[in-house]
Amino acid sequence: QSGTRRGIYRALGLRPRRRDLAFRVFYALACLICFALPFGAGFSYFTFVVSPQYEAETRFVLRSALPALSDEEANPDANVASLKIVQDTLVVVNFLESPSLVHSLDERIDLETVYAKSDIDGWWRLDEDQGQEDKFEYFEDFIDTDVSSVSGIVTVKVRAFSPEDARDVLEEVFVL
Repeated sequence: QSGTRRGIYRALGLRPRRRDLAFRVFYALACLICFALPFGAGFSYFTFVVSPQYEAETRFVLRSALPALSDEEANPDANVASLKIVQDTLVVVNFLESPSLVHSLDERIDLETVYAKSDIDGWWRLDEDQGQEDKFEYFEDFIDTDVSSVSGIVTVKVRAFSPEDARDVLEEVFVL
């Protein structure tokens, strides 16, 4: 024990200084505040409070209603059809990320019945009687869209607090 500071103090008959004791107390409190409390709070929240979220996903591709032309029939402006498909895909994706979608969903399936249930934890629960802008900001966290630049496949993911609700909301999104 002679290699530690405490061992050296004891060997020489000295007491540790108050400064060393204050540093140890400060260090212990800093570790508690910076590491133990946040870890304990996060662990408690994710173990006992947080509501599970379920995700429903669908994928689709927009195609042109125009018949495909053979190479002989195609003219130099043949890329117009593919550009139209890209434009249509972007229009659909913009709608899926717009307040119009949330407004239409709210009219068809009252979003408060899905996202404001009392068994949903307070952090994620939709407050009742919110305006359309607040509902849009809330719903942005529960819908994800992605377009594959290679294949043009549009992926739509919707999250809710029960598998049935996630499926129902996604079906309504797809109907719109």
